[in-house]
Amino acid sequence: MKDALTYTNETKWNCSFLRKKCKELGIDEQYKEHQLRLSISYIIVFQVLHFLFTVLHCTLLLTTCAELDLIYVDVGCYSVCALVVIVVMWVNVKVRSPSKLRWMTYVTSVIVAALLVFVDLSLNYYHYHINQWVLASMYDSYVILMIYIFFPIPYIFPPMALAVYVSILYICYFVIFQDYDNQFLAGNMTRYSSTVVVLCNYFGLNVIGTGFRVMREIVVRASFIDRHQYVMEANALRSTRARERVFLHSILPPQIAQPIQDEIRARIELSQKHHSMLVNNRRDRVIAIQMHPDVSILYADIVNYTHLTTILSVKELVTLLHELYARFDNAASRYAVQRIKFLGDCYYCVAGLIKPDPAHARCCVNLGLCMIDIIREVRSVVKININIRVGVHSGSLFAGVLGSAKLQYDIWGQDVLIANKLEGTGMPGQVHVSERTFELIKNWFEARPGTEAARKDAYFQKFNIFTFLIDPIENKKNIEFDFPESNDCDMDEFQKEHIDSILYQYEVESAMCFAPWALTCMVCSIITNGIIFTRIPFIMRIVVSLVVCVTYLSIMLYQFDYLVNISLTTNPFFKSETAHCLMIVSTLLAVYCKERQAEFNNKMNYKWRVELLKKQEDARLADQSITILLHNILPAHVVNVYLTYLAKDELYYEVYDCVAVMFASLKNFELTLSNLRVLNEIISEFDRLKR
Repeated sequence: MKDALTYTNETKWNCSFLRKKCKELGIDEQYKEHQLRLSISYIIVFQVLHFLFTVLHCTLLLTTCAELDLIYVDVGCYSVCALVVIVVMWVNVKVRSPSKLRWMTYVTSVIVAALLVFVDLSLNYYHYHINQWVLASMYDSYVILMIYIFFPIPYIFPPMALAVYVSILYICYFVIFQDYDNQFLAGNMTRYSSTVVVLCNYFGLNVIGTGFRVMREIVVRASFIDRHQYVMEANALRSTRARERVFLHSILPPQIAQPIQDEIRARIELSQKHHSMLVNNRRDRVIAIQMHPDVSILYADIVNYTHLTTILSVKELVTLLHELYARFDNAASRYAVQRIKFLGDCYYCVAGLIKPDPAHARCCVNLGLCMIDIIREVRSVVKININIRVGVHSGSLFAGVLGSAKLQYDIWGQDVLIANKLEGTGMPGQVHVSERTFELIKNWFEARPGTEAARKDAYFQKFNIFTFLIDPIENKKNIEFDFPESNDCDMDEFQKEHIDSILYQYEVESAMCFAPWALTCMVCSIITNGIIFTRIPFIMRIVVSLVVCVTYLSIMLYQFDYLVNISLTTNPFFKSETAHCLMIVSTLLAVYCKERQAEFNNKMNYKWRVELLKKQEDARLADQSITILLHNILPAHVVNVYLTYLAKDELYYEVYDCVAVMFASLKNFELTLSNLRVLNEIISEFDRLKR
């Protein structure tokens, strides 16, 4: 029994396909229970993480704040909130009934999220209206990340709805209920720009969380379907192997059949190894050709190449060509042009080949002009008389591979020949294009009539082809993009402006510096994206994230210490530098714990899958060895029929009307051990004669 799953079609590996496949296989309910069991492990990690975060936060408040009278309220609220959160989440761990656990996860998640938001905004409101402290939120990014990563709410849309609701609550509080003009003490951000920063931060967090939820559901569903598939195949193969062993033992005793089976299995494994080697060394004559109807072809040829071979040594010539072709390849990559090959001093490439590009002609011409600039630069450095001719033509071609050995990708066609002739009849230091190409680029480049050699060329005259020359000069119609220069953050000037604005009661109009909290939130998003979504080894992800954290905090605390110091804090008398560090560290720790858990689950799934594949391969080899042994015992056409009838406990027989039967015996043959070996050789020779 084998379920019809197509694992090679990666385009179907999305949530909708996997949900449909679970329903088709009848394992949707089992998957929901499996997902709930996984959520329990995430709850335990969240409880430990939230406990450590609360202890660290309260410890920093009690040890770094100057006025502890204002801090006791915060520490008490955070401690009570952490205790309630742990107790509420622990209810999910104790529930054993899957049906009860499903709705319990929704209730507990909403309660915990509401409690964290309530405590955070209540303390913010209290200090703002009672103690006149303008504070930043403590739990906004933390709660949103926890909802997506650790909360036990299943599926994608329920956690997204809860996280969006939390984001709306924070936005409404800071935009509506708080005097937003006073929130940014640096005075360099308007009400509109600060609102945009907050919206972008929450939007980015929700996008990251939704992407993580989608990715996790795909991984968990795919892994669950894989487990179901392998278990079903293993059970079916195990049942088939046991049934065929019964059939085999009904013909041969087990002590005779097993050694023969082991030998056959060893021969199967050996033959498979040799067969795979033969397959790898054998190649069929397959012609793989594709037609590309709308491309541009560029041919370039180095002028004075023959002369260079006489004045330069082989090493110097190869070094020069390597330098040129390496720069040509970089330029081709920059202009989205596919290099085909280079033959000596000839270099040719195609734009619009790998991916259709409406601007293929412009890309080729820009590449040709860039090649001329490269040649000029190299010529000025090496002091050698060297130049280049470039020809560009637009049209269609055939591209692919021919032959059965030493395969190389190449292009063919009439338009390829035209591009080659354009290069041959061109002028050194200029791009020679056909009329068809010029029609595609005339809005961006100016040109003049082609060379005399092109006008006299018999091939061009036969097909009435006109050519043009494009000089390697900045053209008036070239589109240039001017980007405004970014203003550096002059800390001395900013500090002076800020102090003056406080003394003389005016607002700084020039946006000389950035908002520290906006940049900190951006770095937290970078860390989250880097750990969750990059496909590099786990240790490497953590190392890179640590480097990002250390680098950012070092720059912020030493280079922009004044700017960070005057930014908002999260609690009264709590240093802003410490608040920034706490947010970075808590984000890194949360994502690390999540990814560590996911890494452990992935390794267990992989180990489990490898063991199943080994068992599946063992069952396949055993099945094949039994089949071969049966074919050596029974006639080939009888094996399948015999197995079918015996499985149904039915009698099987055949009737023949006209046959010949031969008996042969050895006279005066003593059945000793040595004679049995001789008999084995004799019978083997008889069997060989029958073939």
